[in-house]
Amino acid sequence: MFMKADALLTVNQLGCTRGERVLFSGLNFSVQSGELLQILGSNGSGKTSLLRIVAGLLESSEGSVSRRENDLFYLGHRPAIKETLTVSENLSFTAALMNFKVLTEVLDLLELGSFKDTPALVLSAGQKRRLALAPLWLCTAKLWILDEPFTALDRATVSLLEQVFSQHTKNGGGIILTSHQNIDSKNLNLHTLLMGQD
Repeated sequence: MFMKADALLTVNQLGCTRGERVLFSGLNFSVQSGELLQILGSNGSGKTSLLRIVAGLLESSEGSVSRRENDLFYLGHRPAIKETLTVSENLSFTAALMNFKVLTEVLDLLELGSFKDTPALVLSAGQKRRLALAPLWLCTAKLWILDEPFTALDRATVSLLEQVFSQHTKNGGGIILTSHQNIDSKNLNLHTLLMGQD
């Protein structure tokens, strides 16, 4: 399978085996510029393994993954934060890794401004998730790979996240994510991929 001109990611005959169990095989799909691809499936169907493979963090057992560039942001199911660092230090650490500028207004937007000097250890699950998501408002990566980004979020933050998804795709970015939640698609070029379970 050749990459389409506007494809940020193309998956060809992809498979993943854990031990003797085949999680999935023969997967073919692409993520185009301006598109959000939602991966659906039951627990154990290999959704997280798929995201880790396309992000380059896990080897596939068969097939190939082609990315137009290595310009991606990956967020796993667990918040990627250091609990001994403060909220501001966590965001600055990620900014240094990904080479983007920190804007404290993002912390205010996500209702974390008053916690900027607070160690992440004492944050609630929802606050930790918002802190992990904060780079989405700042980074310039074209391809976002997100594992259950809506976990532990209230409705207001879900709405903010859907807005940043819309803005990112309108600017030519692409998103692949897993979520059991229905996504408001009125401002999104939303497609779905259903993964079965053997």
